[in-house]
Amino acid sequence: MVLKYYRIADQYSYLIKVVAENMAVLEDFIDETMRFVTPSTHIVFSAANDVL
Repeated sequence: MVLKYYRIADQYSYLIKVVAENMAVLEDFIDETMRFVTPSTHIVFSAANDVL
């Protein structure tokens, strides 16, 4: 599920925040986006404010 997306000025044009039930669902999402762009995936394990 896409939670948020941002259009950014960087090497990448978009930043999309998603939540996936499992890695297979995430892989399917990435495969679908490959029709439009070359994806780069970054996985966040925790946020800085979660650690404090």
